[in-house]
Amino acid sequence: MSFTGRLLPCATCGAPFREKTGVAGRRVRFCSRTCSVNQNGTPEERFWNRCKQVGECLEWQGKRQRGYGAVKINGKTYKTHRFAWMLTYGEIPTGLLVCHHCDNPPCCRPDHLFLGTFLDNNRDAIAKKRNAFGDRNGQRKHPDMTPRGEQSKCAKLTEEKVRDIFNEFLANHPTVVFLSRKHGISQSQIRNIVKRRTWRHLFCDICGSLKLKRNGACLVCTDCGATAGCS
Repeated sequence: MSFTGRLLPCATCGAPFREKTGVAGRRVRFCSRTCSVNQNGTPEERFWNRCKQVGECLEWQGKRQRGYGAVKINGKTYKTHRFAWMLTYGEIPTGLLVCHHCDNPPCCRPDHLFLGTFLDNNRDAIAKKRNAFGDRNGQRKHPDMTPRGEQSKCAKLTEEKVRDIFNEFLANHPTVVFLSRKHGISQSQIRNIVKRRTWRHLFCDICGSLKLKRNGACLVCTDCGATAGCS
């Protein structure tokens, strides 16, 4: 880089600097690297320029990670809603989260944000019914998408063997230790089967019977005719 001696105004801040020539003879237009980086505005100005009003929210229009906006400032990546809070209100105290009143992850509108702990965030989600409880749980809504029983890679028993264990327990009432040694599995597994904690898809939800037969993707109870496991 060579200096020619003339004083020129910086294209960003307007301050005079001595003219210089960069690589390949190109004339340098900025007095410093900071002014070169900020030629389109400061990081804060560029940040707000990439947010767009969508409904009542101010949504980030750039890169997103799992729904949340992401921005790189001075070599460090921030979640956009956290950076918006820092620009507006200052540093975020250690151990606190920046949560959304609007439940819209890319929203950066400051008055839609609030500070809270992990517990506060979970309570807010429960209060707004955003958690998949009960019948809204994915395993209940789409049982065909969850490997069960013999379809599971971790299964050591077959459906037939589970029925044998349960029927033997009902007929003879042997001890858990006896059944564990006879079938070569742990006592906790035996206890979970006889108390219907595991392999529950084999039991009828209506009458509790174990007499379920597979019919395509469904299990049909031969006692009451109810179906289970259908998508």
